[in-house]
Amino acid sequence: PHPPPPPPPTPQHSSAASDVYKRQAIAWAIENAADNDLILVAGKGHEDYQEIAGQRTRFSDYALAESALAAREGAA
Repeated sequence: PHPPPPPPPTPQHSSAASDVYKRQAIAWAIENAADNDLILVAGKGHEDYQEIAGQRTRFSDYALAESALAAREGAA
């Protein structure tokens, strides 16, 4: 068993904290998945940004998952 991902940010944290948590959570899930596990990253996968309080920040769930999968395959 692997340790769980860090807890999500609390409401007083900035959008940057949310971005970091999301990155960590996706990477952790992929790094710690068993060979036959299914990982679901729910959201608006077609968008390459996330919008928080009217401000868009470049972010792609797809690109992050793809990078984590490549790293996992490289470590195997």
